[in-house]
Amino acid sequence: MRRTCLLMCLALLLSMPLAAYAVDMRVTSSTQYLWFNDILSGKDDEMLGQYLKMSITKVNPGDTISIQGYGRGTYRSADAKGADDLLGRMYYLYLDYRNVVTDVDLIAGRHYAALPAGSALIDGGTLSIRNVGPVDLRILGGRNVVFSGDRGEITGGNDRFLGAGISTDAVRLTHIETGYARKTDGSDIARETVGVTITTYLPKRVAVYGEAKYDLLSEATNELLAGIKFSPLERLTLAGEYYESYPTFDATSIYSVFAVNQYQERLVKAEYAVTEAWKVFASYAAEDFNDGEDANLYHAGISARPVEDLVLNVSYDKRNGYGGVLSGFRFNGRYALSAKTAVSAGIDRDDFRRETFADESVKKYWIGGTHRFNKTLSLMVRAEDNVNVNYNHQYQGAASVNAEF
Repeated sequence: MRRTCLLMCLALLLSMPLAAYAVDMRVTSSTQYLWFNDILSGKDDEMLGQYLKMSITKVNPGDTISIQGYGRGTYRSADAKGADDLLGRMYYLYLDYRNVVTDVDLIAGRHYAALPAGSALIDGGTLSIRNVGPVDLRILGGRNVVFSGDRGEITGGNDRFLGAGISTDAVRLTHIETGYARKTDGSDIARETVGVTITTYLPKRVAVYGEAKYDLLSEATNELLAGIKFSPLERLTLAGEYYESYPTFDATSIYSVFAVNQYQERLVKAEYAVTEAWKVFASYAAEDFNDGEDANLYHAGISARPVEDLVLNVSYDKRNGYGGVLSGFRFNGRYALSAKTAVSAGIDRDDFRRETFADESVKKYWIGGTHRFNKTLSLMVRAEDNVNVNYNHQYQGAASVNAEF
């Protein structure tokens, strides 16, 4: 019922009689047809999908009020047996009111709320207060919205996400933001975290950044990231990162009693623009899964535009260590036949050499195309064939008609 009500709200907003002299309304529609093999049933299946995105601006003379919405409806056409084959999902639908009073903004409705301590899709509100001395404040809260792949929303009215954040740019060329977040499952506290992010820009094109998140209930550092990015030459970009995580679960989840290991990763990467049309990149990551288990991950590739209308991308990955050996490559390209029409194609191949399973090779071949009929209407099609241990050939594809008005 909640899905139906939200979709009806979106449809109502789209059909509102708006004052032509003031309001600007933009709508993007994507009507999609997908065919695929359902991995659970092993049967061929089809799906029809309708996606709608809308934006209403210039509602008031100062253009400080806007309404944003995005949702979809899908229908599983094969073996339809009940209401679950017809599903609706509202991703967001909210009112954005800037300068409700001086330096105070309000977002109300279903929207994505993000803090250094955590993030969630909520049915509620976010209040932002700017220029409180050297800092900006945010307070937010509402019903925590969680989707399930085949059942729509799975959270109830008593599942809440609450949070607050403080940010400042008082230190020259530095942005600092801290936050607190709490998630409740009914009347119980499921998760409580604090977090901080810092980004500072140094001379000679150097940026240093860091993030940390601490779980108050588990009394453990949930995530930690430290990195540096710099350009010693105009066309060369180098970066290095250290990342660690200690998985924590909601206190109300059965998984909270399971033992987990800390994960650490050290990453270096480089990107060099040989010319405006040729770019090369490479990275190396050392992964540590604790208990003496580790792995090495290598990645390299080239992005090129050999002629004006052709773009080619090729990359290679190799991973060895804990869990086995993986190697694979990606090759794809896009060619513009005209200003309105383009074709694209690609090949992916992965080879797995696992420690506990049989060796396996996986291949994917795909081809697609786009055509724009006019400023409003366009068409996209794609088909692919997957070859793996389960299928000699697994065909699937999609076609969508997109409209902007």
